[in-house]
Amino acid sequence: MSDEVVETLKLIWGEMKALNSRAERTNTELSRTNERLDRTNDRLERLEATTNERLTSLEGRVEGMSSRLVEVEMRLTTEVIALAAIMKDIRDSLLTAGQTRMNQLDDRLTRLERKVG
Repeated sequence: MSDEVVETLKLIWGEMKALNSRAERTNTELSRTNERLDRTNDRLERLEATTNERLTSLEGRVEGMSSRLVEVEMRLTTEVIALAAIMKDIRDSLLTAGQTRMNQLDDRLTRLERKVG
């Protein structure tokens, strides 16, 4: 082989070594990036698990509050109905008392009118 060919091959060999070195550095950086991504994924999975636990807990609490709200609404409805019945009884009693008083006053007026003339 000629000296020129040998020199060209040496240059090519040098370039290949430089490319290989850069490829190794790139692979090292990719490995570090993958490690960071793995750590990030682990944190995201933990956050997702924590979020899911909290959502499950909230769902249970909301269901419990819904049940209690229905119970309270039922009790309030029962009490409102009872109060309406009491109000009706009071109204009826007042009407009866008022009518009785009107009758008494009417009788008294009639007696006075007879007495006077």
